[in-house]
Amino acid sequence: MPYRRDEKLARPWVVPGTPGLEHRIGGLEKDSLTGNISYDAQNHEKMVRTRAEKVRRIADRLAPIEPYFDPEGDVLVTRLGGHLRRHHPGRSRCTTDRPAGRARAPEHIMPLPNDLTDVVARYDRWLIPS
Repeated sequence: MPYRRDEKLARPWVVPGTPGLEHRIGGLEKDSLTGNISYDAQNHEKMVRTRAEKVRRIADRLAPIEPYFDPEGDVLVTRLGGHLRRHHPGRSRCTTDRPAGRARAPEHIMPLPNDLTDVVARYDRWLIPS
């Protein structure tokens, strides 16, 4: 089965023009095993779930989020998709008697890092400046 997926749920790369492995254009979905065009509802559901699981598994390879400055402050300041340096002015204005913790911005929003929930739980508040 040339369209078989590996342990990462990825299919192997094929050299363009390989006989029998030509790209098939059209159709709602490709069959999960053969790669042929398929309009089957169960196959479509299987493929949607497979792609979702493939994306979810990316989180297993993401680096852990390590807070710095104050590992257990009142406020965790982070940014989604931006540089943490830009937080510095806002960090000093949003703290109470303790400095804010800061964490590097997650590089991925989908999927979010696996440990994000544990890191956020250490703080009373979570601030995400826009």
